[in-house]
This record gives sequence, C-alpha cells and structure tokens, in this order.
Amino acid sequence: MKLENILDVTLRDGALGLDFPYTLRQSKNHVEYMSNAGLRHIEVGFVNHPASSLGRALSFGADVRREDVSIMTGSLAANVYRMLDADHLPGTAGRGPALSDLIDTSGTVRLTSRHRDLADVQSVLEELRNYGQRVAVNLKHCGSRTPEDIQMAAGRASQLGAKIFYIVDTTGSLTPNMVMAQVAAAKRAAPSMTLGFHGHDNLGLSVANTLAAFEAGATLLDASLAGVGAGGGNTPLEALVLLASDATLASWTSVYNALSSLPTLEAGGADRAFWGYLGVDSRAREEFARNARRIGCDVHKFAWQAVKGRTINISGHARIDRFSSEGKRSTVRKTELTKDARLREEVTFCQRTFASGAPVPEILDFHDGVDAFSYRMPFYDGPTLSELLREVDSNARAIKTFEQVSRGLRSIWATAPASISPSVFARDMYLNRPLERTNRVSRDWNTIAPHGMLGTWESSSSYDPEELITLISSAPRLKVDNFEISSVNTVQTVLERKLPELCPEEESMVCIHGDPHFGNVLLSGESQPVFLDPAGFLSGGDAAYDVGKMLLSLGLHDPLLHDDITPFDLLVRPDGVSIMNLGKFRHQGTGARWQTITNDLQRLALTNLSPPNLNNTRQFETRVHWVEAIHHISIAPTMIRRGWLASAVLLVGLKKIRVLANGENLV
Repeated sequence: MKLENILDVTLRDGALGLDFPYTLRQSKNHVEYMSNAGLRHIEVGFVNHPASSLGRALSFGADVRREDVSIMTGSLAANVYRMLDADHLPGTAGRGPALSDLIDTSGTVRLTSRHRDLADVQSVLEELRNYGQRVAVNLKHCGSRTPEDIQMAAGRASQLGAKIFYIVDTTGSLTPNMVMAQVAAAKRAAPSMTLGFHGHDNLGLSVANTLAAFEAGATLLDASLAGVGAGGGNTPLEALVLLASDATLASWTSVYNALSSLPTLEAGGADRAFWGYLGVDSRAREEFARNARRIGCDVHKFAWQAVKGRTINISGHARIDRFSSEGKRSTVRKTELTKDARLREEVTFCQRTFASGAPVPEILDFHDGVDAFSYRMPFYDGPTLSELLREVDSNARAIKTFEQVSRGLRSIWATAPASISPSVFARDMYLNRPLERTNRVSRDWNTIAPHGMLGTWESSSSYDPEELITLISSAPRLKVDNFEISSVNTVQTVLERKLPELCPEEESMVCIHGDPHFGNVLLSGESQPVFLDPAGFLSGGDAAYDVGKMLLSLGLHDPLLHDDITPFDLLVRPDGVSIMNLGKFRHQGTGARWQTITNDLQRLALTNLSPPNLNNTRQFETRVHWVEAIHHISIAPTMIRRGWLASAVLLVGLKKIRVLANGENLV
C-alpha cells in the first residue's frame, strides 16, 4: 500500500460527525497539509447536503461549490471528491436546485446508494455521466450484504458508466474475511473498474478491514484524521500513513500538523463525533512500530492529545465515551458479535437497577439482523473507580469510597432474584465459558512452537499478540519466575474436579451486574457509584461472580491496562515456556502503594460483599477467589487487541488456578 491509495475523508465524513465546523480557510489549510503529506485523493465535502440549509456560520462542507474547490486546491496535485447522498438528491420533486447547477467536471462525485441494483441513483448517475462528470458509486450498508449483492451492484455501476465502486461498511460490522470476499465479488463483476473501501471502527477492525480490502484488490482506501466521523468512527488516517510503504518523516509531519488543527474546533464541536482508534497493540503493532521508526516518528506519542472525548474503556466489545462540553453525555457503544436480545438485556438491566427517578439509558440505534447496537447513558461527572484509586493519597479515603461502591453493588443484588439455577450458572460460567474462549487460541504445540527462537529470551512486546497468546495457551508446561503454574491444557481437568465446590448456594443467586470492574464504575456527585456497561445477566447469577470481577481490578488487571506494568520476558523451550518479570511495575513506588491499598480493599471486599442471607460465607469467599482466577482466563482471549497484556492476564489467571487447586501460598 502507498500513500496514493489513501483517500482522506476528514473534511466530509469527519466534518459531518462534527456538524461541519471547518471554515473555507481551515479546509484549504487541511488540503495543503494532506497534499504535502503525499496524499493524492481528498474528499472536500458534500454537494447539497440538507445541513447546508441550516444557516449556521460554520456549515461549510455541507454544500461545496465549484468555486470553493478551486480556492481549496489551487495548483495542488490532488484528485478532488465530493459526496452526493442518494437520500437528498437535487432536482427532483422540488428538492433543490437542478443537478446541472451543482456539478462540474473537475473532480469526482461520489454517489451513495442503498440498493444493490442502484435503482435509487440510476437516473442521477446517467445525468451526471451525460454532463461528463466522473462518478463513483458508494454502496451503503455492506455489513448486511452478501457477496452476490456486491457483485450485482458493482456490475450495475460499471454498466451505468461509474468509474469507481466503493464497498461501505456503514455499521462497522464487517470482518477482514468478509471484506476480502466482497472485494473479490466486485472484481468478478467489474474487473476493469477501480474499487474502494470505506471502513468504520465499531469493532476496532477498521484498519484490519482496510488492509484486507487492499490485499483483495481495492486501491482507494478511505480514512480520516484520528478516525473522526459518524457511526463508530472512521479508519484512522495516521494508521494508513504509517503503513504506507512510501511514507517519510515529511509525510508524518504534514499529517501531524493537520491533526494539530483538531483541538481548534469550536466549543462543543468535538463531542458530536466518534473517534476511531489506532490500535498500536493490535496484530499490526510491530508493523506500525517498524514503519514509525523508519520514518523517524514516535507512534506512542501521536494524536490523542487532540481528541477531546476522554475514553474510559476500550475493548473489542464495547466503548464508553464521556464528553464534558455542552450537550453532556456518556455513550455506551456495544458492537458485540452476539444476538440482539442479549444487548437489549443491558438496557433493561440498567432501567431496572437505577435509583428511582434517576435518568435511565435510551436506545440510540438498533438494526435487526446486524449485530451493532448503541445506547446512551445519562452523563455522570467524576472519575472512574480505577482512576480514583490510582490517585488517592490514603488508604482511609480508598476504603471509604470502596464502602460506598460496595453498598451500590449490594443494592443491585437486592433488585430481583435470579431465575437461573445455581448448577446451570456454574457450569456455563465457571467451566464452559473459559474452555470455549481458551479453545480459540489453543493449538498443537509441535505445530506452533517457534523453534527458531528456542533458548532465546525475548520481550513479550516483540511478539504479534495473537501469536504470543497462542504460544502460551498451547504450551504443555509453563513456569513463572521458576514457579510451575497450570497450563491451559490442564484447566479443564481442574475445573471439572472443582465444579461441585463452584456451585453457588441458592442464597447467592441474585440480580448481578456481571462486569463491575473498576473501569465500569463511575463516581458521580459525592462519590456515588454508577455502574455502567453491565454484562446483560438479566436472569441473574452468583453474587461471587460480581465480587470476583472486582477483585480482578484489584490485582494486575487495572495496572496492566493503565500501562503501569512492564512487558514480561519469555524463553521458549522444547517442553514449554518460561516467564520472567510477570507483573513488574514500571516504578517501584507505584507498585508498593498499589499493593498496600489493594490488600486492604481485598479484605474489605470479602467481608462486605456477600448476600445478606448467606449462611456459608467461607464457601462464598473461596468461590470468589476461584471466580477471580477464572475471570482472568476467560477475558484474556478477548483482549488480543491489547497486545502482550492479553497474555499477561492469562498467565495471572493460570498462576491463581495452580495455587487454588493445590492449596499453596502465592509467591
């Protein structure tokens, strides 16, 4: 991939998400930065978008005229694009000026369509072609389309005279394999047509999907600065620049200069859009890093100072974004590959458990048949519990806050009894779930062990994240600092043997949150806890499940996610893997302070957090420790986008399993 393959959509799709804040002058500067960076394809705005009639002072971009294009581009060597949305076509039924007044032949008009036969845009496309206008067709909602749909649309676009055909992942629900199949289908139908791909970052796959599209034959790849845009955010342009084979330090400098203009948006502007994320801990981590070093920039220090939305939680499944400017909101965007009913349960749970009279979540969008779902939380000010505990200056303050959080969690448990049986819950969550997830990353050891690296100590950060977790989960033997721990292939035997002990008492089966780790607990007002992003256990479950998830936060989980822990080292041997420096804090003082606070809070959790009618608290506390260990093992395979952190979480869980199974003391 080269810079010439990137099409910058910041001024169109990005500006749409920001309600068109760019002025003509800002747009001109942006185009110059992108051209100097080596980009040859730039989309500058809409033709006749409805927002152009709103009369706002900063609505440039909603209706970019031919004279605007001349001012922005001048003599720059760039191909100019504008978008004509099929939902707002001009010249029909009194919907605006004639098409001939809005177009020119100096650039390309990208025409959006919702139908695989392009019936909604056929007449307009033919009229544009008659005027000599170069046209691209952007097919929306490809996440819910089959390759056959794509093949029909691409073939029809070619017949109607379009020069470019775009696959648009409107809901951000495609995966790389699906993208490659759709691009291949388009090539079969129109082998001589230029193909493009427009990704959204709902699943955190926008970069991976874009690279897959290029590999399959798409040569125009949409992206915006910082991934700003509507929906789940666009593909981050910085990622594609770093991955371009012809990128230079001058390219990066121009991109960074353009990026630095984002904080100058009008007040309240940045809270209207979602931002894509450059996953430097994703599978492409090392390729990002290599290219960054090659062109002389530091990939870890770029860009996010420019993003005004402060991220609380990012994972492969959900994002919670908080914005503190005008129009306050907290938005939980769920983009799980699960059934719609499961996601609706979360809203129902929140509406049932929030205090009487308090604002409750509302559904933002819901697409039948498409696993993309969003709901908006009311805005609550204050830090997360994780943030607060990293900043507190005394154990007394931490304990007082944690007691309030404990009361909040117990109030959730009192909301409703569980309708699921203890034995079914235990088997599903404490046996089937961890086995199912670790099976995804387990392989035959003799097949995957990298024999060329045998006997060489390596930093975990130098591995591809998926290769690393596969290596560790497949190893027949594991040692951490010379302490032999459980391997993944022994976990099933251990859990099956312990399953009777893991079966909850009936009194412990209550309405649970399911995911009350500290990043999901906001401290609002007078440190009143608000539990965001529940896991959808509408049928209830074991209260020890919630407590185990909180203890997970008190271990290495939160320091790992906050980058307080250094990468571990590993040595591959013929019979397994040895690990050194697992859980080593970057700063000794930080580690000592965290350990002191968390020891007190763990004791408090085990004494304060149990159902009020529980008869056997000793059994409950034992189960909590098991749940904490099982949580580590269950969530690690879902954290691959976090890089080596996923493997560190898995190792912590396997170590705890060994200790609990053998009644040993932690070392």
